[in-house]
Amino acid sequence: MFCQSISLRESELQARIINVSSQFPDSVVGVVFHDLENNTSVAMNAEHIFDPASIIKLPIMVETFSQIHKGRIKASDLLTMLHTDKSDGSGKLKYLPDNTQVDVISLIELMMIYSDNTATHMLIRKLGLKSINNTCQEIGLTNTVIGTPDLLNSKGLNTTTAKDISHILHLLYNKTLVSSQASQTMLQILTQQHYTWGIPKHLPKSIEIAHKTGTLKNVQHDIGIVFSTPSPYILTILTSHQSHDLFAKSFIASLSKEIYIWKTNQKQ
Repeated sequence: MFCQSISLRESELQARIINVSSQFPDSVVGVVFHDLENNTSVAMNAEHIFDPASIIKLPIMVETFSQIHKGRIKASDLLTMLHTDKSDGSGKLKYLPDNTQVDVISLIELMMIYSDNTATHMLIRKLGLKSINNTCQEIGLTNTVIGTPDLLNSKGLNTTTAKDISHILHLLYNKTLVSSQASQTMLQILTQQHYTWGIPKHLPKSIEIAHKTGTLKNVQHDIGIVFSTPSPYILTILTSHQSHDLFAKSFIASLSKEIYIWKTNQKQ
């Protein structure tokens, strides 16, 4: 379940994760904590396969910036919303008339900040599933696959792991994803996340957090980079099979708080 050969320092964090997770007994939980100051990690079920829900939008954003970087598309290109692009769930684009045009950078922001599913469909249609999946493999996401653009009915088709998501966040933090400028822009977009029920909920409001949530029935995730001073860290929390979605959200917020308290105490 947990990674092997951790230090006494990390074993205390491991115990905290076990304690909080024990209050969530009927669910599957995947966690990766990575300390960006000393390059140490604690992980639980890091390679368990989850339905990614909306955190799959993270590699979609990466592929969009990759195609911009390669000159295949421009951030200012206008994409036309087809009726078939419209999707239930998060977002307001679905309420606009068919054939509405939206530029690529706005679609990225709508997809990542407000988790707009219609914006996601439009970008996937432009980029192509094959290109997105190829990029996932090229950057080392060995268990992340988008089998369908229908994120609301993706069970068994779209997959990821806490390990994969932690890896992509590490690349972003190091500004080695696509380019330094693209990585910085993607991080800046993630800091504007609209949904704050998870990792940020019980943390000081002064801390900048670049994160993305994912929500489906019986699936709740929050993943991100906590820019705590002086030692930032990556935190990936994936959950499934919970009895109640609100309980899962509360669990993620509580675990984030426990990890932040532990991390803060290490500096005292």
